[in-house]
Amino acid sequence: MLGHFINHVETFFKDMGVSSPRELDFKALAASNSAKLLYVPRKSHAITICRNDGSIEHICVVNSKEKQDVQRVHASREIAHTFLHAGSQTKMVDIFRVFQEPQVIQLAGHIFAPSFLLREYFKWISPCSDDCVEFLANEFCVTREAMRQRINDFLLRTFF
Repeated sequence: MLGHFINHVETFFKDMGVSSPRELDFKALAASNSAKLLYVPRKSHAITICRNDGSIEHICVVNSKEKQDVQRVHASREIAHTFLHAGSQTKMVDIFRVFQEPQVIQLAGHIFAPSFLLREYFKWISPCSDDCVEFLANEFCVTREAMRQRINDFLLRTFF
């Protein structure tokens, strides 16, 4: 199931003609899954609204008080939640939430740093170099920790 959503994200951004990290349109990606991405001064979270007519709307809230790199990581994660999960996650047993979070982190990485863009960078920068994480975190405007996780995931899936 996760692979389906990863393919959707990659295809979506390729179809939009994205050729650089600055062109990644998170609001458009969210909208492709009937979700709205809002930046407000509240804790980041995603909610699902089930309307009386049977339609479903997802709302991704990102804390507008955070630094931009943190906002982009949170936006990616909240969008990933809308793709991967339905229903109220707050009422879920903790063990299931713990099980789901690695999937969310992996999909979020594909949202803020799609593989097709990383491949272009890795043509001229080694993913194992000391400066790679810092450089790509700045290029994609995400935290160093999030980029480190994304590079590790990329390398694991590419070479194994």
